[in-house]
Amino acid sequence: MSSLATIDYVIIALYLVFALSVGAYFTKRASTDTESFFVGDKKLPWWIAGTSIVATTFAADTPLAVTGLVASGGISANWIWWCWGIAHLVATFFFARLWRRSGVITDAEITELRYGGKAAALLRGVKAVYFGIFINCLTMAWVIAAMVKITRAFFDVQPWVVIVACIVVSVTYTTLGGFRGVVVTDIIQFCLGMVGAIILDWLGIKPLGSIGA
Repeated sequence: MSSLATIDYVIIALYLVFALSVGAYFTKRASTDTESFFVGDKKLPWWIAGTSIVATTFAADTPLAVTGLVASGGISANWIWWCWGIAHLVATFFFARLWRRSGVITDAEITELRYGGKAAALLRGVKAVYFGIFINCLTMAWVIAAMVKITRAFFDVQPWVVIVACIVVSVTYTTLGGFRGVVVTDIIQFCLGMVGAIILDWLGIKPLGSIGA
């Protein structure tokens, strides 16, 4: 039995319309060429691109993972995320500059630029299979699995319905709007996520006597 009110369904429907509308709005610009579709013509401000990256890490699996870490090891268990600190700083302040200078868009182009001949073709094939099938499919699997768990807590629906809905909506606005469409929806998702988290935190601790208790 659904635990949501009519206003909840209206909000969800409005967001879905918004996401698809953003994709449709950027369709013309995204379809200009591959650079426009994949990297937004490299004209997005750094803070927008950065916020989009942060928003991406706030996927459906994140609250479940963080909750599990805190429940098993306390707040300090979240220090695990520091393992990404060095890699991200190096990528931002060193490799990003070199990547932009090279003029490439994808990993496959980096491989082609750095290596040549049959060895490069073989390496591109191996990376395509490894990242395209194993890494990306595994990542999407656990994100969608988390979405199924969260959705079934509010809706009386079968898992396959959630999976199909997630894939259809995300693939549609991504294909229509390209990188720009994804970034804009990420920014809105980030704002909604932050506001929602603060409100939930306040509502959750208030009955317990607030932070002081």
